[in-house]
Amino acid sequence: MLLLLLAAADPVFGDECLGPNQEPHPYGSFTFKTNSRVDFSYLKGYKHTVISCISHDDPINPLYVKWVIPGPHGWVPAKQRLESLARATNKDQFDQLKGCLLFGNQGETTRGTFIGVENDERRAADEGKVGCRVAVANVEPAPAGIQSFSQKIRNWFPSDATRPRATLMRLDGDVGIDPRNEGFSSYVSYTLTREGDSQGSAADLTARPVFRGAAEALLPYFNEKNPKTIQLREKDVIFFSVPRVANPGLSYASYEVYDKDQRVVGEISLPVFVPVP
Repeated sequence: MLLLLLAAADPVFGDECLGPNQEPHPYGSFTFKTNSRVDFSYLKGYKHTVISCISHDDPINPLYVKWVIPGPHGWVPAKQRLESLARATNKDQFDQLKGCLLFGNQGETTRGTFIGVENDERRAADEGKVGCRVAVANVEPAPAGIQSFSQKIRNWFPSDATRPRATLMRLDGDVGIDPRNEGFSSYVSYTLTREGDSQGSAADLTARPVFRGAAEALLPYFNEKNPKTIQLREKDVIFFSVPRVANPGLSYASYEVYDKDQRVVGEISLPVFVPVP
């Protein structure tokens, strides 16, 4: 029986991942662990949310991770954990799936067990056929239409991927949606600070939108108000508005984050509402 852990939608920061599926992954002299849990829903019409998490027991060095289907994507500092965005679902029976996970600075891969939401079983099967490329997910109509949403987030990005510990920056912020008439506004409000004795710089970090599948239809609205490459700052808001979404469905997109030499060092995930045919 699945252990159902109900908690607030905001991430709980610390060094251990909560959930029933803790799975160790040896990495050199140390081990990182993966886990998933089911939480309260943050949107009307959805029964639950699922949060996936990666923790790292190295006492000194951060670890780069990208868990392709459930998230997260970023850097796990020493003795910390990194959580995905909470993903809404109406499932009552939860599948235990294996999903592709990239880790470390050599692009090594493994598969971690996670709790799947709608369409994840198909995407995991596609991964088995094509490797770590993610198949485009189907989008179902949102039961209660466009809704207000806010979730606190935390992630870590080095401003120089060749020196992750020495340049690690911590991002703290809020990801949200404000309904507006028949559309919505999307925002990521954030601050970037140095982690510990890091000498990193927010000025060396940039971000670009990654709107795949149905979310690609929102890209022109983002481009109306933003440059294609966003210069990150110590404190700022990334914002765009969509005036109308016909038959809205809940989906997910992200802003991919790049270091000073334009290497991908992680991403900021966000929910969006997209038109469903």
